Amino acid sequence: LIPLQQIGDEINLRNTRSIRKWLIERGITIHKLSSKSYVYRIDYELNIEKPYVLNLRRNNPKNWKEMYKAIVKSDALFNLMMLEMEQEVFHLPTTKVSVRSKNDEKLLRALVA
Repeated sequence: LIPLQQIGDEINLRNTRSIRKWLIERGITIHKLSSKSYVYRIDYELNIEKPYVLNLRRNNPKNWKEMYKAIVKSDALFNLMMLEMEQEVFHLPTTKVSVRSKNDEKLLRALVA
């Protein structure tokens, strides 16, 4: 568990209200323990690293997982991120090709093979 003030120090926010707002906007659950508020470290780290992983996936679609695995702090974070990323649909642009003649069809088959 991480106290809210420590998160505030890492994201450069001082006001507890602002820290709570930042966490809620990102879907990170805040837990109360006695009189203090905490969040789970894994939830926080997952949320912090997600934009970087999305950028890796966009720029290196073939080997982004290996690149992320090489730099991630723990296997637990890697596995959780992979589960999170599978939920997001990643679309590659596609183009439909229509052939007009038999020569075009032969050419298309040669290009695809």
